[in-house]
Amino acid sequence: MNSVGTSEMRQLYDRIGSLLEIYDKWILVVHHRPDGDTLGCASAFASLGSDLGKNVSWYGKDPVPDNYQFLANVSRYKKVSGSDPVDNALIIVLDTSNVERSITQIDQSCNNKNEVINIDHHGDNSLYGTVNLVDGSASSTGEMIWNFFKYQGYRISQNMAEALYVAVMTDTGNFSYGNTTSDVLTAAGELAKHGARPCYLYERVYNNQSLEALKLWGRAFAHAEYLLPGVILAWLDKKDFKETGAFAKDTENLVSRILEVKDAVFSILIVEEEKASRCSFRACDNAINAQEIASIFGGGGHKQASGCVMDLQLSDALKEIREKVKDYVERNSSC
Repeated sequence: MNSVGTSEMRQLYDRIGSLLEIYDKWILVVHHRPDGDTLGCASAFASLGSDLGKNVSWYGKDPVPDNYQFLANVSRYKKVSGSDPVDNALIIVLDTSNVERSITQIDQSCNNKNEVINIDHHGDNSLYGTVNLVDGSASSTGEMIWNFFKYQGYRISQNMAEALYVAVMTDTGNFSYGNTTSDVLTAAGELAKHGARPCYLYERVYNNQSLEALKLWGRAFAHAEYLLPGVILAWLDKKDFKETGAFAKDTENLVSRILEVKDAVFSILIVEEEKASRCSFRACDNAINAQEIASIFGGGGHKQASGCVMDLQLSDALKEIREKVKDYVERNSSC
């Protein structure tokens, strides 16, 4: 990760800190289908805003998944699909690589020259903000925000520490992905010193599956196949959801669990939706770049975790994934 000691990073931190101080109203924005990183970051910022006496709102396209409902300030969260006013407010967009992945108001705010702080760790970030704190080498946006909070000297409450711990934990696969560095482990330890409870947070995030979800996972494991040595492909169709009684939200973390197969280094999960197929990619080391593969299909993300939506029926999506992922691996000798 870029050092806080660099002049460019200090200037960004100072600029963001100044905006946070100037504006009395903050609007926090998370990406669609929110995960632990974007939600943990927003929760931490909401706690900070409350401590500083700010008027804080929190928006996103989709509901907060059940396993993140325990995060502080989730009651502030509002799912929006229309146009809510954002005038005279500071927009803080978290863990979101482009405006298409979030609410339409971001684009409107950028066009209206409102101040938009874009904090993200995705390498394909489009730099849409008026201030862009983007570091593709960071494990998570949570790690970046933790470093920013420390630089600013903010008081770190237990709620903030636990929210940022969840952000870092989930985007490193509970510290098992190749993006888990000594800096990440140091950050986790520091957050624990401020009150984050690792065992409690792991249980809240991961150990809360319904029986229907476990049955759905069983279907995915039954469909799993070796696409290539070390590359596992699994899929779910609409019939699997209907027969198990599970929901789309129940697929969260499933693609990562597929990596538990012996010698697996890369996993793919394709989920059939009403008019499309949603694909998730996970890498446990740097042998295969998930972001590059997702970009082949018009998606994005980062090296360890990426995804895309294909406007294809499941059978056609499976065919295209099989062909193009094999071609990618064969063309990249480092894989």
